Amino acid sequence: MVDSIKIDITGIESNVIQTLKNSYTKDIRVTDNQLQLEIPKSFHNDMIVKALDKFLSSFKTKTIHELTPSWTFDEKNSVVKGPTRKFFLTQKETVFLKMLLKQEKVVTYEEMMITIWEEQEVSANAMRLFARNIRKKLPSKVLKNFQGIGYKLVL
Repeated sequence: MVDSIKIDITGIESNVIQTLKNSYTKDIRVTDNQLQLEIPKSFHNDMIVKALDKFLSSFKTKTIHELTPSWTFDEKNSVVKGPTRKFFLTQKETVFLKMLLKQEKVVTYEEMMITIWEEQEVSANAMRLFARNIRKKLPSKVLKNFQGIGYKLVL
């Protein structure tokens, strides 16, 4: 036997709702600001509501960051969008930019080696080339080098 539960989805991003609809076409219907799920009666309503709330909250984590008023970084799609261009980032560039956004301090060369290059030995020249390449994909003067230490985003 099947019952249904309705959940208010006001404020949930449309792409999250679309993902749910595409993944669970038989069990989910969306009308206006309500998500209707068809579930077996044997499930306890409170348990389902808590699980769904946790699931939907996980989608609310910020994946698009504003770098400057006309520049954004979409970490989910590894894209930096400027006013007139879109730049696709490599996997290493995405990891680096996420590190820079997460930390409010300088990301050291050592931290870069550990996280980006997985502790492989990388020359200073290779790091400068890496920084130069990602700098081309960012707004000007946003990536600052601290000589002998590392890099920081200046937003």
